[in-house]
Amino acid sequence: HMLLAQNAIRKLKNHMFSKFQKLKSLDLQQNEISKIEDQAFWGLNKLTTLLLQHNKLKVLSEEVFIYMPLVSYLRLYDNPWHCNCQMESLITMLQLPRNRNLANYAKCVHPEEVKGQKLKEIQVEEFCGGDKADLPPVVPKPEIARPEFDSSLCHTYVFPVRTLDCRRKDLRKVPSSIPPDTVKLDVSNNKINVLRPKEFEEIDDLKVLNLSSNGLLHIDPAAFAGLINLEELDLSNNFLQNIEYGVLEHLYFLKILRLK
Repeated sequence: HMLLAQNAIRKLKNHMFSKFQKLKSLDLQQNEISKIEDQAFWGLNKLTTLLLQHNKLKVLSEEVFIYMPLVSYLRLYDNPWHCNCQMESLITMLQLPRNRNLANYAKCVHPEEVKGQKLKEIQVEEFCGGDKADLPPVVPKPEIARPEFDSSLCHTYVFPVRTLDCRRKDLRKVPSSIPPDTVKLDVSNNKINVLRPKEFEEIDDLKVLNLSSNGLLHIDPAAFAGLINLEELDLSNNFLQNIEYGVLEHLYFLKILRLK
């Protein structure tokens, strides 16, 4: 357990708790926190309790919580929440049935039309749809530059099928610009913690995908979008606590799934 309540903390930076991976409870209430970077809680995959009430948070994205799949006790109330489109992903996450006990008392403070409404109950269309002229401007996130795929990092085999072997290359994310005619992709034994939406959409001929031994913590429901021909998927030896509904929804021809 870590008690950091009643200090003057203003910002949570990326990886600032990465040395405390056995942490189960983190108390940050009654500070002056107004900014939480997306990877601030990286490594806290055993955390079950997070207290962020009585701070100065205005907006927050769902991405902040990706690294804490076991959180079952979350407090966000008494923050000046600005319910605009930047809050859409967080509010949508909080309203999922499996998260019914998270952040039950947090309320919108701005804009005036939705003031006092609970994040758990407000309809997204009320603050992020139709005429948005009166809402605070949404600053688009800059696109994350993904380096071009370096073929020297991986081995390519043409026979018996087009195979890309990227095992043990210290990769932290799925490489971009994978040849679209790849049939078998092996990115096992790397350090890929998160699968983001549409990671493999350009390689729709893929039939075999090995993601074992990566320390995977989270798979976005749209991560495998486009893999309509996938027959074999290996997710074994990772840190996945659950697989969200929708992750496997479009893998119509999947025959083999390894999860151990």
